[in-house]
Amino acid sequence: MPKKTFMNLSKDKKERILNVMIDEFYEHGYENASISRIVASAGIAKGSFYQYFNDKQDMFKYMIDVMRQEKLTYLETISADEFKSDFFALLRKLLKGGLAFLRDHPKQAVIYDRFMASADEAVKKGVMGEGINASNVFLEKILHERKAANELSSDLDVRFMAHILTSVSLSFGEYFRNQYEDLSKIKDEEYDHIVEQTIKLFQYGIGKM
Repeated sequence: MPKKTFMNLSKDKKERILNVMIDEFYEHGYENASISRIVASAGIAKGSFYQYFNDKQDMFKYMIDVMRQEKLTYLETISADEFKSDFFALLRKLLKGGLAFLRDHPKQAVIYDRFMASADEAVKKGVMGEGINASNVFLEKILHERKAANELSSDLDVRFMAHILTSVSLSFGEYFRNQYEDLSKIKDEEYDHIVEQTIKLFQYGIGKM
């Protein structure tokens, strides 16, 4: 995670460095991204970089964490009542919130997908582990509540299903990146179709029959 020196920078400077990171990882991927290019583009000394971050992985993890926080803002429109409503209606909202993030942040989506496809497993675990675990915990809580309310199958393995739902959600970006060169051009009707197919898959697989 960023060192205190970085966190003490002005908001504008932190955003400038973050935007340079995004451009570098988008253009070159995680493995080929260069700290030298980043510091040159950001207008900072290379020595300063190591006062901000431990290494490239530390910097990348920070960028992913910022992306995760931004994505959460797309779910803030879901009200408390909606969280207590039908599970599959809530799942639909969550998936569509993910679409809005993809379309508004196409570079970040590409960075994430490329990283997950090519990075070493140990590096992926170090960067993504906390976020994936947080998603699983969040979904487990909802699934436990819906199972207790008799909405879902009584023999549902909540932990496993939370893992599957997280994996499906994360795979949406990869699917649409393979369909569209520019993720901001994703058509509403196509995304809605995929969301509905996903809802049906889970509804008839884990729903209370």
